[in-house]
Amino acid sequence: MEKELVACVPNFSEGRNTDSIASIKQAIESVRGVKILHTDIGFSVNRTVITFVGPPQHIVEAAFLGICKAYELIDMSNHTGTHPRMGAVDVCPLVPLIGVTMAQTMALAEKLAAKVAAVCYLPVFRYEKNAVLSHRRKLSQIRFGEYEGWFQKIKNPEWKPDFGPGEVSVEKGILAVGARDIMLAYNVNLHSKDVSIANKIARELRESGYVAADNQGNKKIIPGLCKGVRAIGWFIPEFQCAQISMNLMDLNETSWVQAFETCKKLAANYGAEVSGSELVGMVPESVIVAAGNHFLGIEKSHFTKKDIVSAAINGLGLSDKVPFVPEEKIIEWRYNILAI
Repeated sequence: MEKELVACVPNFSEGRNTDSIASIKQAIESVRGVKILHTDIGFSVNRTVITFVGPPQHIVEAAFLGICKAYELIDMSNHTGTHPRMGAVDVCPLVPLIGVTMAQTMALAEKLAAKVAAVCYLPVFRYEKNAVLSHRRKLSQIRFGEYEGWFQKIKNPEWKPDFGPGEVSVEKGILAVGARDIMLAYNVNLHSKDVSIANKIARELRESGYVAADNQGNKKIIPGLCKGVRAIGWFIPEFQCAQISMNLMDLNETSWVQAFETCKKLAANYGAEVSGSELVGMVPESVIVAAGNHFLGIEKSHFTKKDIVSAAINGLGLSDKVPFVPEEKIIEWRYNILAI
């Protein structure tokens, strides 16, 4: 394994044209030392999440080539899908994995953002660790209003782009780039098609909470139950169920298991049941092992690592709709296979 590795997890607003997705992947893999570990294609959301890793000196070029190819093939003016989005490449985070500091990863993100804005000529915003302004730190803040709303939003001086022109590209939209910690994109499935239940669970779960009014009509913010969690509810036609879709931004604040168990408790409050869950993208080995240890009730035992991972898969119901294959979903396992 390389002594220095950075992960890149761009989200592309294309989940239906397999030829376009293949071309984007080919562009990324054309860079020496870069390996695509996982591709998560969502038809209903019309979105693809590609996880690739490589040494820091090559990761920016691979991300740049993948983004440029996406702009050739994706036209946002024709885009529809259930997932919130604001550009052909919605967001491109960089994550330090091995032998690379967060400060070094932030510098890589700066280089990537500036290059894309200059060459592809579109507005690019810093987010997460790279954000200079507090109202741009969260992706949800930047993405508010989505692609359609950005044509008016960008006229507000508070939303002057960090890089690139001050007008929205009709075909390309907007892009956010930044360094961040490990984050899990994670969806919990309900034994129900009722999106209103999923939305009620999401609002009580997410850190930002929701606004409620008392008997006198006075409004106040009710804090959410899980710190570092962002959540929405939606319906997935191919699964025929409602989901609570989450980003677990800080696993030290709210663990994978805590998010799942909280969903189960809230679902029960609304007379619904959780059937299982799905991981979008990949997970570090340490995170899934911690979940497995929870369900086994131990930290050290005679169980093998595969046993512990199996406990996590079963406990979280990760194969509820689509089989969870550890060799494809665990970052270190996948990289080691490809490196052989």
